[in-house]
Amino acid sequence: MEQATNKMKDSSLGLRRQVVIELYAKVRDWKAVRRNIQKMTKDDREDFLDFDTLERIGMRAEAIADAIRAVKRRLAELNSMNSPNIHFPISGICRALMFLVSQRKKREAQRLFAVVVKSAKKWSVFEQGWTTSAVFAMFAEAAAAIEGPEAAQLLIARAEQDARVEKRPGFRKGAVSSTLEMEARLGSVEDAIGKARKLRSPTERRRELCKLFTRTKQWNELRAICSEVASPEEAADICWTVAFEIRDSASKNKG
Repeated sequence: MEQATNKMKDSSLGLRRQVVIELYAKVRDWKAVRRNIQKMTKDDREDFLDFDTLERIGMRAEAIADAIRAVKRRLAELNSMNSPNIHFPISGICRALMFLVSQRKKREAQRLFAVVVKSAKKWSVFEQGWTTSAVFAMFAEAAAAIEGPEAAQLLIARAEQDARVEKRPGFRKGAVSSTLEMEARLGSVEDAIGKARKLRSPTERRRELCKLFTRTKQWNELRAICSEVASPEEAADICWTVAFEIRDSASKNKG
């Protein structure tokens, strides 16, 4: 595989090299791992050897250093960004912070998170709504791991507030759904159910409740909500929602 990869010239070279490196790591051939990393361009190393990959191939120290660099790189991007899609770099920041916590580097994650919060005052926000709601929800998960549940709940409250002011129905629906999902994921499932019951749209209310009842295995409540479905189209959507939730739950339990 390495010999075949060496002959490649197309855009998939970096990805192929990543596969070769991970396979060498599985058989603990560290000399071959280093050899193939050295063959990668700087751009390919940044694209295909991120902190998750480095940790998988046994390069923990390098992975931690890369996660720290990733936060700083994304912060620099946000400080000069003129696009409303700030949730993309913020997602990268949150992934890196959560990785540091998983590697028992919580103090470093706390220090970086404080820098992120301070830097947030400088970011350009084009409009409040689904984008800012998504940002607060993403930060809530990181805050739960770094600062604790109280910090996370404050951010979820901000996410809910911005979701409500979104004027576009489709975007508002997505923002509300994402916020309920995050609240449930952080352990406040009953609170999320209570808020889902208050949704004005019957269709949206049923969809979110079915998702939450499936997660908590409240089958009688799920059956009762399903009996209220108003159309075949809604029934199909509910079936897909429940199936996805069951699959996601099974995957997490297996992990």
